[in-house]
Order: sequence, then C-alpha cells, then structure tokens
Amino acid sequence: MKPALFETTVLLGVPIDNLGLDEAVDRIFSMADAYARDGRPRLAVAVDADTIIRMNAKPNARTGHSRDWINAMRHSDLMMPMGRATAWAARSMGTRLKPPFSGDQWFDKFLRLAEKKQKSLFLVGHSSREVNTAADLLRPAYPDIRLAGWVAFGRRHNPKPENSSDTGLQDEINSSYADFLLIDLQDPRVGSWLARHRHRLNIPVTLAFTGSRQITSGIARHLQGRGGNFSLFFYSIWRQFLHTPVVFGFKVLPIVVYQQYQHLVHKLFHARPPTASVKASMSRSPQGTILKIIVLPDPLDASVIGEIKDELKSMIRQAPKIVLDLSDVYFMDSSGLGLLLALWRTAAAGNRQIFLVGVRPPVYRFFKVSRTLDFFEKSILPDQDAAIEILSRNSRGSSFYYLAVIRGRATVFHLYGQLDAPSAAGMDMESVIETIGDRNAIFNLAGLKFIDSAGMHLFIQIQRHAARNGRTCIFCGLSPQVRQMFEILRLDELFFVTEDIPAAEKILSDNI
Repeated sequence: MKPALFETTVLLGVPIDNLGLDEAVDRIFSMADAYARDGRPRLAVAVDADTIIRMNAKPNARTGHSRDWINAMRHSDLMMPMGRATAWAARSMGTRLKPPFSGDQWFDKFLRLAEKKQKSLFLVGHSSREVNTAADLLRPAYPDIRLAGWVAFGRRHNPKPENSSDTGLQDEINSSYADFLLIDLQDPRVGSWLARHRHRLNIPVTLAFTGSRQITSGIARHLQGRGGNFSLFFYSIWRQFLHTPVVFGFKVLPIVVYQQYQHLVHKLFHARPPTASVKASMSRSPQGTILKIIVLPDPLDASVIGEIKDELKSMIRQAPKIVLDLSDVYFMDSSGLGLLLALWRTAAAGNRQIFLVGVRPPVYRFFKVSRTLDFFEKSILPDQDAAIEILSRNSRGSSFYYLAVIRGRATVFHLYGQLDAPSAAGMDMESVIETIGDRNAIFNLAGLKFIDSAGMHLFIQIQRHAARNGRTCIFCGLSPQVRQMFEILRLDELFFVTEDIPAAEKILSDNI
C-alpha cells in the first residue's frame, strides 16, 4: 500500500500540512490507530500565529525558549494550520491554504469524536487555573471521554516543581495510559521539557498547542448550543475578531515582509547559471533513475546460496539498475558463479542493467578459470562511485535529473541541474516516496546548480514523509547559492544539513 501524500507547504520556516478541519481531525485519529500497529508515538502541533512567532524567535536561556524545542516542533508528524492569522500569512507568501479553522472549532470537533470513540485524554496546562477550568468543563460536557489526568506545569502552581524538569511528569503521563496527551506550550519551559522527553512518552498521540483557553473555547462552542457558558463563547469571538488581526498586524506581518524582501534580493542578484541557448537544448522533463546496491556475502558458496537466492532475485526486480558489490567476497565456488548467472538472466529478462563492483583478484581469477570473464567483463567497475558516474552521464540531456541509490537502510539521492517550478511539477512524487519507503534519506545536492521555492516545497513533502515514519532526512553538498535559499526559507533549521555523504552516513549510524 502506497503511503498517503499530504500537500505540504512551508510558511516562514514552519512546515505546514495543508489540511481542512475534517482532514486534520481524521488525521489525528489515524495517527492513534497507527500507534496500535507499530508502537511509535506521534507528535502533532497546532500552528497558529503564536506558534509561528515562537518558532521564528531567537533561543532564550532565561525564558527556556530553546533550539531543541524549535527543532522538535519542526520535526513533528503533523503540523496543522489554525486560525485566520496563519491563513493570512500564507496568502501573503503566495500560498493558499484550505478554508481556515480556529482552535475552538478544531477542539470542539476533536472532543466530540473522542467522546464517540470513548478515548482518554491527559492535559498538561500552563497554569492550574486554566487546566482546572478545562478539566471541570470537559467532564460534564463530554461524559464518555475518560480524563486520565491533568497537571499544571507552572512553577507557581506545582507543589513539586522538580517534576517538571525530570522524569516525574513523564512517569505520571505514561502511567495514565491515555490515548491523547494535550500539552499547552504557552510556557516555553514546557516546550523544552517536551523536546527532551518526547521519545520517552508512551502516549499514542501528543498534541502541542498554545493556550489552554483554546480547549475551554471549544467546550464553550459545544455548550453554547445547549445554552451554557456564554462568557467563554464571547472570549472565542474576541480572540477571532480582535486578537487575531492585532497579532497578525504587529507580530506576523513584519516577519512576512522581511522574508519577502529576502526573496526579492535573491531573485535580483542570483540569476540562473545556464544561458537561454543551453536551456533550449535541454529536455524540461525531469529524469530519475533508481539504483539498487546489493552487497554479497563472503564466502559466496553453496553454504549461503540457498538462503539468499530468492531474496536476491526479488531485489533484482525492484530497480532498473543494480550494483552487485563483491568487495567483501574473497572466495567463490561454482555455486556462487551459478547464482551470479541466474541473477544476470533475471535482470536481462526485465531489461535491467547490472554492474559488478569491488571484484577481488581471487574472484577475478575464478572468472578467468571458469571462462566466464567475457560474460561479465564489460560490466565490471572499480567501485560504486564509478557506476553512479556512468548513470549520471547518461541522464545529462535533461535540465534536471536525479539518481536514487538504495544502500541498506538509506536511500541516497544524487540531484543534478536545476530544480525549478517546471522540474518540480514534473516529478513523480509517489515514485520518489515509494523509493524511500521506510528507509532514511540522504540528498546529495553537490550537482544541483539552482533551486527555487517550488523545489523547496518538494523537499518539505519528503521530509514530512520521513518524519511520519520515524526516519531521518539529511541534505549535504550544498553550493553557496543553494545554501542561501535554504537560509531564506529557514529550512537550514528544519533539515539536517552536513558537508558530504560520509558525514551524513555517520549521523545516521550514530542515531541507530
């Protein structure tokens, strides 16, 4: 089954999943269902104007606003746009979001469905007053929701403040066995705590938002239909029609204007490298080639052939280009030779191309003795990089092309040329996502000469796919011009960026 693709955009350095109200609520519950299958907790973030401002603010040790918190939020599994200010900011940047919805609308719909499904919640609030109010209103309004617990994080309201910095709060949350953790990030220290403890929380879905009043406003919307709690309902009206325009005009709009200025400077002073005549001779259709690297074991003899033969044939059918890496093989007998010939026939039947790399002298002599060297000789290359170079040369008639190299637990993408709007539009994203699968992804941009915002949005979609599957996406080999585009869109803080492929592979190996 192919992974679901969600339209994803980036707004002032914050990745946003462009979902409507119903889609956002359904996505939260599908994340909870996914936990039952794979046991991996998910993190969802409600992106309103306050969230955008906080993610664009500089880290402050005094207030607890840390870079770790910002990175944790950006690498969450779901980023839901909330509020008209977020929609206004997106439109100012040239992106149209789906019909906006407020926090109280979302929480009302979420709590109704949670009650219908008889789910349990744990609340972590900014202050005892707000979290107690939310808890007191929630229980009678949604009687079939199990309120597993609630706690105020604030130092003034917590009799044991050490619980907010060590594992005490974490243990209390985990022991509740709640289905959803609703955590208020109004206090920056809460965000820093969540960044440190996120991967130790055994709750299916953690929903991070700003302001417990959004929950109480959602409950007020529910109760208002039954003639209850008009004061909270009027608070939601005030927030939507007065608070939102003020926050957008004085806090979000300046960030929008500054980024638009950076875009203008980039367009004026960084022209595309190819001339018009060169571009006219190139194909505008992006070309992609998938290369599967298979490392063969030593010894390659009858003792292992029976175990690996069927698996290797299956791998051969998965990619149009295959590299058989024999660099670990020092001994091969007739059974091993028979396996190579069988793989060769399987590839030929599917019009696939095979390369042999890292052939050791003993194996090379065995090819000679068995008089099969002429069968393999034209496809023997010194190493994997030589195969990559040959395939990249064959694709240089296009203005943009890529080579996807599957190496064990990671897929390495080598990008070449110009990744602009026409190239990005022509990319088969389903094919790219399917190639990555459940592996980590490394993007080598050393051959990429130009990229615009459309290309960046493509990277955002890939990064979001990796985050949803608990995988890592790393970019390396950035030229100065490409790096500047990353910095303008604030994506250098969203992605792991390193110097080269070995450095990227080291990051992945350290995280295993």
